[in-house]
Amino acid sequence: MQKQYETVFIMTPVLSDEQMKETVSKFRRFLKENKAEIIYEDDWGLRKLTYPIQKKSTGFYHLIEFKAESELVAKFELELRRDERIIRFLTVALDRHAIAYNQKKRMEKEKADEKSDKKAEEKVKKEAEEKGVKKAEEKTEKEAEEKGVKKAEEKTEKEAEEKGVKKAEEKTEKEAEEKGVKKAEEKTEKEAEEKAAEKEKK
Repeated sequence: MQKQYETVFIMTPVLSDEQMKETVSKFRRFLKENKAEIIYEDDWGLRKLTYPIQKKSTGFYHLIEFKAESELVAKFELELRRDERIIRFLTVALDRHAIAYNQKKRMEKEKADEKSDKKAEEKVKKEAEEKGVKKAEEKTEKEAEEKGVKKAEEKTEKEAEEKGVKKAEEKTEKEAEEKGVKKAEEKTEKEAEEKAAEKEKK
């Protein structure tokens, strides 16, 4: 008859992430090959030990909850004992109260994770919205600047045109004045010549 068990084992802290994953995978595979049903797993990460073990003050903790025949537990613990990467382990048989407690604890954790994920999503969404608003403001500001520059350019161009027209008008006016003065001078000169010619005749 299958019973439900919970095993926590501690791996030496000198392992790399890859070596740690490979160690966990080895024991998971052992359980599955021996027709055990894995109910739940939890990686507790690197934790400080209550007291030094093999001159180590920390270790990687991993929990596996599984269903199996009672004979398998001894074989599983033998595998753990033989592996030099495991510095300590503990297996306990779970009664119905412990199983119910674990299920409740997992449900609470899932809810907390969902809440945390929701908050993270809301945060990302808010940041994206703020970024979008900022971009829109920057775009509006840029467009306003470009519009302002364009208006300034148009104003300068218009002023330049008006100045050019004014200069052209002044030039035309001056030329007209100079032409008028010249004509007047020529007329006076002609009159003077005619007057002199009349005097000579007399």
